[in-house]
Amino acid sequence: MNSEMGNNSDKKAQLSQILNQLREEGKFQGILLSYRNGEPICTSFNENLKDMDGSELSSMCASVLEGANNLKNVIGEESLTKIVAELNSYIFLIIQCDRDVFLTLIADFNSDVKKVLDSIERIIKKLLLLY
Repeated sequence: MNSEMGNNSDKKAQLSQILNQLREEGKFQGILLSYRNGEPICTSFNENLKDMDGSELSSMCASVLEGANNLKNVIGEESLTKIVAELNSYIFLIIQCDRDVFLTLIADFNSDVKKVLDSIERIIKKLLLLY
């Protein structure tokens, strides 16, 4: 195995560790870190969502993000902070990390969203250093 492959697997392990820790701390049902084109970078789901197709969900969230960015431009907003969608028992928070990467938090009513959102900039910086 060459050193680049080793570095990539190490980064993937670190990303996975950060997402798992974030999921546990925020009591989230799942977390996805994805490229803007819908390709998942790393996912972390709890037992209830372990059978969920992360690629399909990532692609759908990328479409929502793209639509929200277009809407932002139409109404003249300078930046997009987060998108919130509530679907039955889950709340999806889509947060644009940079031009090419976004984070999706899958919460329920037991999740501690405020705790995570209060430190989201620090978390995003950690994630962006690894991807």
